[in-house]
Amino acid sequence: MSAGTEVPKSAGVLCPTVGAMVRGSLFRRLCRVRARAAVRARAAARALLGAGAVRRRCPRRVAGRAQALVEFALLLPLLLLLVLVAIDAGRLFFTEIALTNAAREGAAYGAGNPTDTSGISAHVQVEANVQTQAGEHPIAVTVTCADPSGATIACATAPGGNGPGNTITVSVREPFSFLTPLINGFFGNSLQLGGSATAAVFGLAAYGGASQPPGCSPPSLAAFIATVSGLTVALDASASLPHSGPCAISGYAWDMGDGLTPFPPVVGRTASYTYAAAGTYVVTLTVTNAAGSTSTTQSVTVGGSASATPSASSSPSASPSPSPSPSPVCTMAPTFTVSFTGQGNGAKAHEMTFYGAYTGQPAPAAWSWSFGDGTIGTGQNDANDYAAAGTYTVTLTVTNGSCSAAHALSVSVP
Repeated sequence: MSAGTEVPKSAGVLCPTVGAMVRGSLFRRLCRVRARAAVRARAAARALLGAGAVRRRCPRRVAGRAQALVEFALLLPLLLLLVLVAIDAGRLFFTEIALTNAAREGAAYGAGNPTDTSGISAHVQVEANVQTQAGEHPIAVTVTCADPSGATIACATAPGGNGPGNTITVSVREPFSFLTPLINGFFGNSLQLGGSATAAVFGLAAYGGASQPPGCSPPSLAAFIATVSGLTVALDASASLPHSGPCAISGYAWDMGDGLTPFPPVVGRTASYTYAAAGTYVVTLTVTNAAGSTSTTQSVTVGGSASATPSASSSPSASPSPSPSPSPVCTMAPTFTVSFTGQGNGAKAHEMTFYGAYTGQPAPAAWSWSFGDGTIGTGQNDANDYAAAGTYTVTLTVTNGSCSAAHALSVSVP
């Protein structure tokens, strides 16, 4: 038998025993053949059993992996849907806060400028543009004013005064779109988000039905003197009472009777106003204290021609020709403020927003801007996105007929 050949135990026992009994060489050869056949049979059996085991194990592993892939494929859309819902919830909350902040900015500006709806809208838009995100749409701004009882009043009614006063409310609304499929349809593609803010209006009169301090009553006397020079009238309400104590007059407001709403409004114990045309106007003074208000009216005639005075001599003399009406006084003086509204990078990286204002008369009919970088703008409020940081000279020019004035300011753009 060759070296390394395994001999079955049965063959190893049988051959030596029989070989000891029978010493023939032929029988020994037959034993060796049987032993080799047994070794080959065992090797073949092991090979068959090993292949069968592999065939039994492999299908189980493949089936397990396939099942896991199917389960993951079924769960993946649900996981993505949950992620989109979480993102939309954050966007919804963020947009609600942004709109509320924008309404607060508008109300803060409207407290001192209740009739400047374009300025209020500009402040709201600037604040809303500070942080933008996908899904936002153009915003709508609504401005309302109310007295302390909650009744709606015209915001142009600004007769001055401290104490219990009126309020201005700025409401901001904006359509919102979801990223999550089917959610927009659930809300009819018309989900509206909004925010509002209320502020006490500077200079609005105390409401007559407001609670009064103990022992106080509305002003006992409203009176004034009007001095006319051409189209300008000088007003003095020093004769109004009372001037001292807890019930002293705290506000003087004037309605000049020409149907206009000047900005800033005509207020103060003494004031001056220039009419746009000659004529007779009914001026109303309203004085206000912590308990209420009292009003008085007086007619004033402005821009009249000089009348002829008869001569004292007995001989007739030619009547003097009337002097021409004086031209309107131009005291209009523009000014403006500026704020940085840029994003810091990308689009509108260096945007600056400008807010125009003026004093004097008449009110500007046109506003024009020169932003110092070759671009121009119009309107009382405007914005410019500069190409680069630096210092620019910005000029605001206001005009009304032949009256024109300008104001220049050096602006640093970050």
